[in-house]
Amino acid sequence: MLKQTFRDTKNENPNSLQQVEFEVPKKSEKVSPTVDGLDDQDEISVEVEDSAPLSEIRQQPESIATSRPKRDIRKPARYTDMVAYALPVIDGTSKPLLAVQVTELVDGIFIGISINHIVADATSFWHFVNSWSEISRGCELLSKPAPILQRWFLHDKDCPIHLPLFSSEQLNDKYVPPSLEQRVFHFSKENIAKLKAKANAEIGTNKISSFQALLSHFGGSLVRNKFIDDPNQEMKFRVIIGVRPRMNPPLPQHYFGNAFQGGIVTMKAKDLLEQRLRYVALEINKIIAMNTDEKVKDFLESWIENPEVTTIASIQSYTLILIGSTWVDVYGNDFGWGRPVAVRTGPGSKTDGTITVFPGVEQGSIDFDACLSPQTLQGMGNDAEFMDVVTASLDHLSQKNLGE
Repeated sequence: MLKQTFRDTKNENPNSLQQVEFEVPKKSEKVSPTVDGLDDQDEISVEVEDSAPLSEIRQQPESIATSRPKRDIRKPARYTDMVAYALPVIDGTSKPLLAVQVTELVDGIFIGISINHIVADATSFWHFVNSWSEISRGCELLSKPAPILQRWFLHDKDCPIHLPLFSSEQLNDKYVPPSLEQRVFHFSKENIAKLKAKANAEIGTNKISSFQALLSHFGGSLVRNKFIDDPNQEMKFRVIIGVRPRMNPPLPQHYFGNAFQGGIVTMKAKDLLEQRLRYVALEINKIIAMNTDEKVKDFLESWIENPEVTTIASIQSYTLILIGSTWVDVYGNDFGWGRPVAVRTGPGSKTDGTITVFPGVEQGSIDFDACLSPQTLQGMGNDAEFMDVVTASLDHLSQKNLGE
């Protein structure tokens, strides 16, 4: 039924978003990817899980959801199975580039959405989801502007940009993931404010943001609990930085596509452990400030001259990789079944140290969806200094939230 409803929406509702297709020539030494209209091969599926309650998907181990660091932090096995099942992974080598799966549970609905990064970044992804949810409810006037689909390109560059035809060996890095587990750490608005005040007081400034202070606190505990033998070992934090407002002139927030840059903070383990919050927060602040219009354009020009493919194995050297944003609208998406009670990430592109950031359910709160080794997670659960800032998640599984 959902599939039919979606096709009716596409054909009849003037607010519907244009869909996408990825076309690649079969015989050529170079390829030029294009994005056009979607066809009938792309599907939305509906699955029924008649024995699983919604609470099993959103459940968090007690020691992570509270400030009790001594508890066992292993998660329910069903959490992994259900989230992996409900969030399909699309590799982008064949259609579709967008996949949606709706799983009906005993007492709720799980909506899994996967989109390839060739089409959109997180800002555009949530713009699409926000607009689609309003269209699904029959809204004639959408709260967000229509997406800008016109491409932004560097001046004096021939378009389309032709990429070399990479070999299968270059694309398939044969990455074998280690044993990893996921946890969701919830931080309240009040505790984040305390971290921000502490970080700025230690440095003697007011430039450190709430998010930078929180990331520093999290990163410090992560490094402390990785049991690093060499204090001079290099730690690398990769932070994804949105560049729409940093361009000259700025790109509109509703520019649809990819507009972000990766910033890398490098430090020795001993520096991070000795100087704690103030050091990491200050370095993150510096690297974000460095991503100017000129810096972004220099990177793009160099990439065009020497394009590289990022593989999972190539990012294993990072201690922490931060993705996501606190500025996206997650909990306002109502497809007619009620507002979300939780958000979770799927199994795609997960490495040891991948942290996905979401706004929390309570206004001003933040969730870190962390993918780490079991040993590191156990150590963080026993880290009293870190866990003192992790706060208990409230129970949002009310009848009102579930739309009943």
